[in-house]
Amino acid sequence: MIFSTAGSHFFMGAAFDVAPNVELSPSDFHGQFWSEVGGMTSLGSVGETVEYDRQIEPVSEDPDGIVRLAKFPSYIVPGTMEIVADLNIADAGQLAILGAHLALSYAFRVVFNDAPAGGAPSERLFVAFIAGRRDVFDEANSTMRLIVNLELNSNIVRIDGA
Repeated sequence: MIFSTAGSHFFMGAAFDVAPNVELSPSDFHGQFWSEVGGMTSLGSVGETVEYDRQIEPVSEDPDGIVRLAKFPSYIVPGTMEIVADLNIADAGQLAILGAHLALSYAFRVVFNDAPAGGAPSERLFVAFIAGRRDVFDEANSTMRLIVNLELNSNIVRIDGA
């Protein structure tokens, strides 16, 4: 099913200490108090990449003398997410982000606008630390914006709509 991100909601939870190499599940986020971050204009993107180590010894050599090295997945690197919101100093979610400690990890949640009739929407849950936040002033007639950079510290928990 194809759907627009319009109508999606972004939430920040409480500080969340996650151990390395632990795969989180939806139940790990139960009991969170979620503050919705209002005025969202861009949810950015979220994902993971795999870093590779090269094998030191050649695994093959073709007839032209070209040496082939093998690559092996070494570790998964959680990504960076940049969110953008129209700045609103009266919004509880934005105030939570502005008051958050930059060195701590927090729970985050994205709820999409894709619920089937009478059903529940899909979600993404993850843990990240706030790596940066800045006000954007731009041109004279522009709306002030808040840009927040999140560095993921966990896997991305996917909950499909039902």
